Amino acid sequence: ADGAGGAGGAAALEARLEQLVRKRKLVEEVGELRQQEVPLTADDFGDQMRKMQRVLLRLGYVTDDKLVQLKGRAAAEVESADELLAAELILNGDFNDLSASAATALASVLIAEKSDKVKRAPPPLPELQVAFESATKAAARLAAVYVDARLQSDDEECEAKFAAHSGLMNVVYAWCEGKSFAHLCTMCDAFEGSIIRHIRRTSELLEELKSAAKAIGNEELFHKFGEGCTLIRRDIVFAASLYVES
Repeated sequence: ADGAGGAGGAAALEARLEQLVRKRKLVEEVGELRQQEVPLTADDFGDQMRKMQRVLLRLGYVTDDKLVQLKGRAAAEVESADELLAAELILNGDFNDLSASAATALASVLIAEKSDKVKRAPPPLPELQVAFESATKAAARLAAVYVDARLQSDDEECEAKFAAHSGLMNVVYAWCEGKSFAHLCTMCDAFEGSIIRHIRRTSELLEELKSAAKAIGNEELFHKFGEGCTLIRRDIVFAASLYVES
């Protein structure tokens, strides 16, 4: 990153670090522990900040001088999903060789934590298998860094959660490929409202991924995510009159 651009982003980085720390605390406990309140003192918060800074430095999001690198620019554009995992997938090229439909389906896995879990998740479709396995490995590597920094207690738990939320990936792909909503409902055991909410959240994430691609100068990926937005926003799922409780 150039000096001017990095220095200009230093203040924004500090603010972003605070957001990342707060977000990590919120998502640290899931399932039964999600509603559990964990008190965070000023000393705890400062310790968490230092740990997150070490994570960002180790992964190449910032320099020793806290200048924002390319990964950091991409991550800063993402708010509705795990910023670091999204940036890892983008910079690792996981989206590059995928069609717009497959890229959208892969993106949908990033926000699956906010969606209802599919109880009997089918395996990814053959055209999505390689991308999903690559993303799962990226999630495991990221989790290992968090564990090493003592920001997370169990990397295997994180990887398992990521894999468990793959059930709607096939659904999003089928939707982008023009399948009917009725067909989607036969693909997994999720409720109709859950499917709609998941697709809508994926659409929101795609806009952020477009911005991330633009921030790092990847025009091809920018247009691919834009095409994904076009494919996913159709029919009943995005009907203005349709109300789905968020």
